Amino acid sequence: MLTDVKKRRLLEVALGKNTKSLMEQLAHIPGRDKVKIVADKFHVLRLPSPMIMKVGRQIHGHRQ
Repeated sequence: MLTDVKKRRLLEVALGKNTKSLMEQLAHIPGRDKVKIVADKFHVLRLPSPMIMKVGRQIHGHRQ
């Protein structure tokens, strides 16, 4: 998951876990040499959660 930490928004989701796969998927992004890679489960899950909950409410009409 690629995020803009300062603006607190999700930029892109890449598939896979190995370095080669990720580098191939990120090759098109300008400025990628300035990217810091951090593996942090809490923050990875925190960013998309509000959007997932919002879509769930739209589909089901309630929070659950």
